[in-house]
Amino acid sequence: MRLGRDDVVIRRRSREVFETGVGANVTAESLSEEALLEYLEAHPDEFAIDTLTTFRQIYFDAPANSIGADASARFLLGELNNADMPVDIEALGDPSNRPAHLDEMSKTEIQRMFGGDFAERIDDIEPGQWTGPMRSNDGLHIVFVDNRSGGHLPPLTDVEAQVRLALLDDARSKVIAAAYHELDERYEVQVETPTVEAE
Repeated sequence: MRLGRDDVVIRRRSREVFETGVGANVTAESLSEEALLEYLEAHPDEFAIDTLTTFRQIYFDAPANSIGADASARFLLGELNNADMPVDIEALGDPSNRPAHLDEMSKTEIQRMFGGDFAERIDDIEPGQWTGPMRSNDGLHIVFVDNRSGGHLPPLTDVEAQVRLALLDDARSKVIAAAYHELDERYEVQVETPTVEAE
């Protein structure tokens, strides 16, 4: 009866039914352990355990081009690296709403708190020495990395469920794309643009 012709809801539902049917043969049980391992190794960024960094920071309130804050930070940096005794860093630098001691912070957490450039640079700091100045979203910092852990690809047994779901979704998407391509090869599609009559 053609009642559903050009109906957006029916067209969308028809597409869903088609894609569900095409992808039905790809099941979680059909994915081998070898395929899971290959997918894990091919997509390390999706499943890697984030690096956790424990560090200390001293903050200096600085606008974009503050020579004074940079000089103060560099002077204190030299003092700290030459100090023989432990120093109470809470009393150093300028007041800040950021903690002076941060334990096991992931890169995402560091980025959220201090900004992307700071998070990228702290990855390159070797533990055991004061470094800086480093600019964040708030100002300047000198930083002491105590330790760093994590940052590795876990074994398949630890993330098998997540890998299986991701691979299943990827495999179904490829099967559906192939089905659409096959249909496209069988038909010639013409798009007609309506003509607008001049008034």
